[in-house]
Amino acid sequence: SQSLFIHFKVVESNVKALFKNDQDPVWEDSCVEFFCMPEGADKYTNFEFNCIGTCDAARRLSRNEKTSLTDEEYARIRRHSSLKHQSFDEIQGVHSWELVVAIPFTLMGLDPNYLPEKIKANFYKCADNTAYPHFVSWNPIDLPNPDFHRPAFFGELYF
Repeated sequence: SQSLFIHFKVVESNVKALFKNDQDPVWEDSCVEFFCMPEGADKYTNFEFNCIGTCDAARRLSRNEKTSLTDEEYARIRRHSSLKHQSFDEIQGVHSWELVVAIPFTLMGLDPNYLPEKIKANFYKCADNTAYPHFVSWNPIDLPNPDFHRPAFFGELYF
């Protein structure tokens, strides 16, 4: 395959999707994220998706030093949400939703014909600007405040 497929399954209190255009601040909505970095690289790539599949992604040296993906690169990321790709205000109550994404390995800085045994990565769930803000990570981040942009806390993802 030329892409990494990720299937997010979410159950959360309240759901929100205000942002519909790629590069919008999707982390304010009901959001899932995948950050990755090839072994030995100095840059990591973050892929953030709200519950309707809108994406914000960039290649980064840090939280503030970044190069956003181009429109053509965004178009190569396939996404399918269990919700329509239509904006909506926050809806109260417990909701479940799913999002499947196919991220081309080349956008992750990898050659799909010569994949490494493993990369550094982390998965996140957040909803910064909702009635129930939350910040969850797959691999623990040992800091006093949530900060997903910390490659030192990425785990190992084996192919």
